[in-house]
Amino acid sequence: MSIDKPPGETLDNEVSLPAAATSSGSSSRALLKPLMILSLGWVMIYADRISISPIMSLIKNEFGLTFATTADVMTIYFAAYTAIGIPVSILATKFGYKRILISFFWVAAVSICLAGLFGYSYSVILLRVAVHGLGAGAYYPTAFRICTQLTTSETRGLSSAIINSGMGFGSVTGLVVAGPILTVMPNWQSVLVLLSL
Repeated sequence: MSIDKPPGETLDNEVSLPAAATSSGSSSRALLKPLMILSLGWVMIYADRISISPIMSLIKNEFGLTFATTADVMTIYFAAYTAIGIPVSILATKFGYKRILISFFWVAAVSICLAGLFGYSYSVILLRVAVHGLGAGAYYPTAFRICTQLTTSETRGLSSAIINSGMGFGSVTGLVVAGPILTVMPNWQSVLVLLSL
C-alpha cells in the first residue's frame, strides 16, 4: 500500500507525493491514487463487517446459541473496534500512521482468516472477532490522519468524501456478496477465510 502527501509538508516523513507532482493538475492526479487506496481499505473493512451478519444465524445454529449469545459476537467486535481508537492513535504518533495502518489492517485480515480456519468453538470465534475489531478499528484514526497530511484545507472535504465512499461501497458489496458466497461455500468457516483475502 503506497500512501503519499503533497510536497513541502513535513508532518510525517513516511508519507510523500512524488516530486514530479508540483503543479496543481498533476498534484490532484497524484493525490487521487492514495485517496482511492484509502477508500478501498474502507470497502474491505465494511464488506467484511457486513458479510459477517448473515453468518451469525449459521453460528447460532451450529453452537446451539441463544440470540443474546449470538449478538455477543458483534458486540465484542464493536467494543474492540471502539476501544482501539485512542491507543492506536498514540502508537501511530510514535511509529508512523502508515506503518500502523498497514500493520493493523493485516491484524484484521489474519484474525478473520484464523476465525475461519480454527473457529470450531464459540470462544475461539469471540476471540478472533475481537482481534478483528481491533485491527479494523485502527483504520479510522490512521486513515484520516493520513488524509489530513495529504490534503490542503481546500481539498480536505472532497478528499474525505472520496475516502468515506468506501464505507458505503463496502456495505453494498458485503450485502451483495454474502448470500451468494454462502450458497457455494461448504461452510461458514470457508466464508471467513475468503473474506480475509
